[in-house]
Amino acid sequence: MFGDIVSFDGWNYQLTGVEKNDARVVDGLLDLCEIKPIPLTTELLEKNGFVKAECKLEWEFEDKAQQAAVVVDVDDEGLWISARQGDADRMVDYRYFEGFVSAMHELQNVFNVCHIEKEFTVYE
Repeated sequence: MFGDIVSFDGWNYQLTGVEKNDARVVDGLLDLCEIKPIPLTTELLEKNGFVKAECKLEWEFEDKAQQAAVVVDVDDEGLWISARQGDADRMVDYRYFEGFVSAMHELQNVFNVCHIEKEFTVYE
């Protein structure tokens, strides 16, 4: 998906488009069959604004201006994400998602589905 961060030949790239069997990136084209997902880790969550909750295996992201909150729980099966955006009390422009995620691009897609605007990074 446009904007997804993926790995190719040991390097990370942000997708800018797709053409037939190739992924477009700033530097050119990559073979879609050769790109790999970047595993989502708690370190990547922290690099992207998530804060570890006290006394829990949980990371939280909140953006009050967008009425957005995202919680990632770490359990035996992986990373479970709950994301919401909008006015839940009045159900005005309200979007909600729950499910397992395992890769950086999946986290990005959850934010897109919930209309939460966020720039992601995998770099320092």
